[in-house]
Amino acid sequence: MSQYFNFFPKLDYDISGKLPTQTTQVVDIFMRQQLTNQIKTEALVYYPYMIQDGERPDILAYNYYGDVKFTWIIFFANDIIDPYFQWPLHSNEFRDYIIKKYWSVTKAKDTVHCYQQLIRDETSTNYSGTTHATDKLYYKVDYTTYENLNGDERLLVSKFDYETNLNDQKRSIQLIEDTYVVGIFNEARKALI
Repeated sequence: MSQYFNFFPKLDYDISGKLPTQTTQVVDIFMRQQLTNQIKTEALVYYPYMIQDGERPDILAYNYYGDVKFTWIIFFANDIIDPYFQWPLHSNEFRDYIIKKYWSVTKAKDTVHCYQQLIRDETSTNYSGTTHATDKLYYKVDYTTYENLNGDERLLVSKFDYETNLNDQKRSIQLIEDTYVVGIFNEARKALI
């Protein structure tokens, strides 16, 4: 991935904030939007992918695209700017994160994040021989409303459940079809030089 940043222009950045000015050269990350639009225009075929526990982006790039230098394409295809916080944590990292944030896994499981009311139950509909399912839909409510609901209409969400759901949502990504990656890589180099 670091090879990718070699194509970005560099600029002098004031690191002192006072006179005399001290600068260092940094990568102009604002070129990202231009490149993102280029990639999304060029990449015609995406397909869904579910990140497995502990699967790193560089390993996924190597396994699917044949080279870790294409890791950045996974990030761009999924609008991932910060892979440390936008890539799902594996189980050990997630446990450590919970302990650091909530002091213990037990405390996170015992602490209420929010109360919810069931708005729509899970359904499945058959259209032309194809079954379409809709998930349950919950709406956040206050404690008084929650207490007045029937048991099957309400849901208590713990801090642990909330954090688990956020982490699991990061697992669903899109990959660009591998046959387009070399072309996108070359076009990206041209756009940034």
